[in-house]
Amino acid sequence: MNSLTKTTMIRAVCVAFFLVSTLAATASAESVECKDDADYRWKNRKKASCDWIGTRQDKKKERLCAKKKNEEKCLVTCGGCTPTPPIYATCPATKPKEGSACQKLAKDERCLYDYAFKGCSTGNLSCTAGTEFKCEGTWVQEFLPQILCIAPDDPNYNLPCNPDAPEPIYGTCPAFKPEEGSKCKTLAKGEECLYDYLWLGCGDVATLTCEASMQYTCTDGLWSGFPTTISMLKCGISDPRGVGKYREACDPNDPNASPIDLARACPDDLPQTGDSCESPGDYPEAGCFYNYIVLGCSENELVCGSTAFAQCVTRSYEEPTPVYYDSDITVVPIKVPSQYTWIVAMAGLQQCEDAPEPAGESCDPDTFNQSVIVD
Repeated sequence: MNSLTKTTMIRAVCVAFFLVSTLAATASAESVECKDDADYRWKNRKKASCDWIGTRQDKKKERLCAKKKNEEKCLVTCGGCTPTPPIYATCPATKPKEGSACQKLAKDERCLYDYAFKGCSTGNLSCTAGTEFKCEGTWVQEFLPQILCIAPDDPNYNLPCNPDAPEPIYGTCPAFKPEEGSKCKTLAKGEECLYDYLWLGCGDVATLTCEASMQYTCTDGLWSGFPTTISMLKCGISDPRGVGKYREACDPNDPNASPIDLARACPDDLPQTGDSCESPGDYPEAGCFYNYIVLGCSENELVCGSTAFAQCVTRSYEEPTPVYYDSDITVVPIKVPSQYTWIVAMAGLQQCEDAPEPAGESCDPDTFNQSVIVD
C-alpha cells in the first residue's frame, strides 16, 4: 500500500469519526429536556437558583452563564435552548360529561355553560352562565351562584341565551293601535307605544302640540291601553276666531302640520234655521255669509255685501231635575244641551230712489272690484 492510499484512508476515518461525534452530540442535546434544573444552586448557595441568575444585571448574568456548570443546569436562563410553548386544551363546544377525561387548560381558560337570561326587572336582563367545568384530570362540574327573583316581570327570564349574542328578544310597538287584551311580547325598557295623536295643550291654540292621547303597555303578555297625562289635562283654550284644532287628530310625522285652520269651511249652500251642524268650533267664529249682491245707492258707494248670515249654535232645553237640600227635595229646571243647530238671519235692505244699474246683482266678494264697475 503506497503512502497516498494510506493518507486517503486516514482522512476518511477522521471524517467519519467527526460525523459520528457530531451526530451523537446533536442527539444527546436533543434528548436533554429544555428546562432549568429547579434543584440547582450556584456554589450551593441557597438563593442562587437559575431564576436568581436570570434576575442579575446583564453583565453579571453573562459572566455567570459563562460558567460551564451554570450553562448546563440553567439551559433556559442562559439561552442554551428555547423551550417549546406548552400546548393547552380548549373548552369543548358543548358541555362535557362530568367525570370524563380532560387535558390541562390554560390558566385563564374558563369553561362556562348553561347560559340563561337573569334579572329581576324588564330591560335589565343579562346572559349569565349557570355552570362551570374545571379540568382536574377529569371534568368537574360546579354550579355558579345565581340571582333569584321572586316574581320576575320579564318573560325572557331564565330562557336559554347565547353569550355571543346576549341581548334578549323584546317585542316592538305595532304599526297600528293594538286591540285591548290581545297577546303581546314584553317591550324593552323605555319603549313606549303611543297612538291616537291629537292637538293638545293649554292656552292659545297656536301653542297646541301634536301629542299621543293613548299609550299601550304589554302587561303579563296582554296589551293594556290608558290615556296619556297630557290628554287628561283640564284647562282653558283661547280660540276667539274658532280656527283652532284642539283635540282634533294630527300626524306627528308631518312637519307642516298646524293646530290652526284659517279656512274653516262653511256649507256651500245657505242652511235653514234648525238644520243640524257639526259644532260651533267647526266653523268661523264670525259665522257664515251668503247671498252676496251689489249694494249702494250711488256709483261711489257700491260694495259686494252679504244679505244672509248663518251661525252654528248649541240648542238646549229645560229638564225638571230634583235637587236635594238636606232632607228636602226641590225640583228645578236645568238647561240640558241637546244638539248643534243653525240659526239664519236675513239682512234688511234700504230702498234707493235712483240706484245705479249694477245694484242688486249677484257678486263675488273675492273678485268684486268697485272701480271697474264705475269705469
